Amino acid sequence: YKNKLIPELIINLLGFWIWVNLFLGRYTDVILNKDAGLIHFLVLQMSLGILFYSVGKAHEVFKKKEKFPLIYETIGIIAIMLTGYVMSYKSVIDGVADEIKNLFPAASLVFMGIAVVLVIVSVLKGLLDKLISKFDSVVLGLAVIATTVLILKPEYAVLNTVLFNILLFVTAVASILYGFEAKSAMFFNAGIGLFVILIVSRYFDIFWKLLDRSIFFIVGGLFLLIGAVFLERKRRKVIEQMKSKK
Repeated sequence: YKNKLIPELIINLLGFWIWVNLFLGRYTDVILNKDAGLIHFLVLQMSLGILFYSVGKAHEVFKKKEKFPLIYETIGIIAIMLTGYVMSYKSVIDGVADEIKNLFPAASLVFMGIAVVLVIVSVLKGLLDKLISKFDSVVLGLAVIATTVLILKPEYAVLNTVLFNILLFVTAVASILYGFEAKSAMFFNAGIGLFVILIVSRYFDIFWKLLDRSIFFIVGGLFLLIGAVFLERKRRKVIEQMKSKK
């Protein structure tokens, strides 16, 4: 921090991330005599992502180290999106009702509690006046709610799956809206990409078992192709409008 060394900060943050996982995994094994399952791992990564993103916001509040907030926020949003995507599948969450009982979910609640405090500080300091911060607050709030419900009520597999799908959908829409309002092609394209991935994933996830596979691929593929062409034309039109207004 003193010398503003960005590469060293990234290495230390990733090192801290790995250490937390190894530390909690080791003590879960020693104290409870059981291994942490996949869902424990995912919940912890989600909470760390929420925490890192919130720490980045705290940097913005106190105007410390201009480039440091972006590092925290980038690592955080990647973790939130990746773990949220994996947990958007019912098959991943289903059947874990008796497994959420170790140090991983407990630590996750602590991390998310710290993140909530940091977000509240950001709001009190007026950071929410920024357009991007309003979208951030909604996404982080949904991430906290979805992860907390999964920890406290893991037996509600359908509800948990719906919550994580809502998280991804809202994130995609928020990114598109912010990109359009702020004339940011990067955010707009990222939102479009996430939205397409979400639609295609749910297409395969939901309808695979409902239809004959040959008809499924033919009809579904045509709809996806038409939708992709339409979406790409709209995307290019919006990007051109952004460039023309600069």
